[in-house]
Amino acid sequence: MSTQLRDLLEQQLSETSSLPAAEELYALLVFAERASRRIGDARLRGEAAVQRVLLWQWLREQIDAHQLRAVDDARASDVEWARLVRPLGVESVPGAHNKVRRMRADEAVGADGVPVRRTPEAVSAALAARAAEEAEARVRTQVALARAGAVLAAARSMRAHAADLLTDDGEGEIDFWFGEMEAVLAEVDEIGAPTEAQVSSLSACLSQVSRRIRALAEVSARQAADTAEAAAALEAGASVSR
Repeated sequence: MSTQLRDLLEQQLSETSSLPAAEELYALLVFAERASRRIGDARLRGEAAVQRVLLWQWLREQIDAHQLRAVDDARASDVEWARLVRPLGVESVPGAHNKVRRMRADEAVGADGVPVRRTPEAVSAALAARAAEEAEARVRTQVALARAGAVLAAARSMRAHAADLLTDDGEGEIDFWFGEMEAVLAEVDEIGAPTEAQVSSLSACLSQVSRRIRALAEVSARQAADTAEAAAALEAGASVSR
């Protein structure tokens, strides 16, 4: 939208040497406001005005969130509330607390996505719910990272001990899944860390390999693994893919 506004101004104004870039949104809006009467076409002048309204509204919606983050950064750096009174445009420390609380209320929404009422109880409940959701998200992230590490370790161990595992099923199925696993591991080694999709793929490969090796061992009455290390790798592959 800022690019559209700038293009309109550039096309309609005879002098544009001081026209700000589209990325310089505040300066561009101030320029557009001052240059409005210089747009000769009434329809385009109205269109530029509508674009200004939209962009000012977008800026308005960003301000509190960014100012709130600045307050949080200041407090995290041990800045006293008294030093934030004047920057927040209030007259006292309680006023600063109240303004920040209102800003948090503006950001707070209920589970249905509807902004909560600005009562202290409703805001506190919404903020507590958000904190709980963030804590749950952190736990899910930690669990996912732990699982990714376990799956990756199991796949690498299975690959390292493949020669000591029962893999000749006569149909090439086990070799196929080992090949798929090797391809994913090569991708992971290239980027340094597995993606969620790669972890899922490795888990599927481990499941197929371990299940087919055990089935082959049962029908052929042979050992699934020739060494203790290979047996441990097979067990690890089966356990992380469950």
